[in-house]
Amino acid sequence: ILADRSAFAMAQDRVLYWASGSPPCWKAMAALEAKGLPYESKRLDFSKGTLYCTVPIFDTNASFREHKGPEVMALNPRLEVPTFKDGDAIVNESGAICMYLETQYPEKPLLPKDPTAKAKVCVG
Repeated sequence: ILADRSAFAMAQDRVLYWASGSPPCWKAMAALEAKGLPYESKRLDFSKGTLYCTVPIFDTNASFREHKGPEVMALNPRLEVPTFKDGDAIVNESGAICMYLETQYPEKPLLPKDPTAKAKVCVG
């Protein structure tokens, strides 16, 4: 992290796409908060948009549920949340996001250093 960049500028580089009611989204959000990393929060609404689309998926005029729309599709072809963007890096799946954060930002570790203790955390 560059010291001369503001927290706001860094937050714009990090974006978490998430939806309320999703434990995997909460896991990624909790990891970001525990590490104290600024980020932009993009809450997507599971109920916004239409459930079914009769137009081919590549048609930009199609209607989608918000979490399955073109913005998410560009970042995550599986159309799932959470999706995390950190600069040019795009990470999907909550476990992968947590591992990425732990590796990329080791200053505030989420996991213990001891391998046995770390394994217990990962199982539980």
